[in-house]
Amino acid sequence: MARATVSDFLEVVAFSAEAHKDQRRKSGGAYINHPIRVAATLAEVGAPERAVKAALLHDTLEDTEATYEDLVQLAGYEVADIVEELTDNKELPKAERKRLTIEHARGLSLGAKFVKLADLLDNCTGILGDHPPEGWDEERIRAYGEWANKVREAAMGKYAQKGRGVDRQLELLSDRLEAVITKQP
Repeated sequence: MARATVSDFLEVVAFSAEAHKDQRRKSGGAYINHPIRVAATLAEVGAPERAVKAALLHDTLEDTEATYEDLVQLAGYEVADIVEELTDNKELPKAERKRLTIEHARGLSLGAKFVKLADLLDNCTGILGDHPPEGWDEERIRAYGEWANKVREAAMGKYAQKGRGVDRQLELLSDRLEAVITKQP
């Protein structure tokens, strides 16, 4: 596979920004900042390019009018497949989607594991940090942290013990997420 250029990444950022243009985070900020932070985290730990691109698009199938075919045309099958792997079925009740996220985390591809952990890291940094979403009480924040840790553990699976052959960058990302989660009261 040819190495992606800066313009390739900027095209993906522009697509994601347009797709999410009317969305806001629960904290009130522009939504596009979230996938950019997730992608930046993956670039920082040296994740594969396909995971970095998928991070920029990870909620487009779930939350926008973008289609799988749009993603294939934009970034190729590998990236579109990762995004599809991470897409929740919004027709299911929230509790069922959360349960399925834990269940499916074990079987995610390596690229999808990277995106899932970086997504959780960004979400937990906000929710468990100094700026929880408005209306979230301590119990809801604690429950989110516990759920996020279950997803992290499932994604790491047999590699949860350090040095067991897991991709070192994925292990580093998992460690960072665990540190944020365990810092909560």
